[in-house]
Amino acid sequence: MVCFFSVFTHIAHEHTFLCLQETSRILKPGGLVIFTFLEFAIPSHWEAFAEAIRNFGKETEPVVFLDRSAVTQFGNYLDFEILGLVNGDIPTFPIDEELSLGPTVMMKDKGLLGQSIAILGKRQK
Repeated sequence: MVCFFSVFTHIAHEHTFLCLQETSRILKPGGLVIFTFLEFAIPSHWEAFAEAIRNFGKETEPVVFLDRSAVTQFGNYLDFEILGLVNGDIPTFPIDEELSLGPTVMMKDKGLLGQSIAILGKRQK
């Protein structure tokens, strides 16, 4: 298994593809790659883009969005099957206690990662 959390949100699509290409090379058939990504289709991700606009021209890390069609195309080219795409704004994992992520954001019962999640499996030959 290979994981990329909050990596592809800060590098060019070409670098993302190359990372996934190397991952495909080293994974055995049935191996998994899981990564997070930002997408314009998720309204809560828009704030990351708006923040990037406010900081445009300053020395900050880029914020890179990757849509699901790109994830699917990368997977097709690199011999991965798309096993799951999880919206970053939907609570999906159980949490034992209420978590505060700031003055207005609370998570209870189920939490969300914030970024969307892609789960890809290396195709069997």
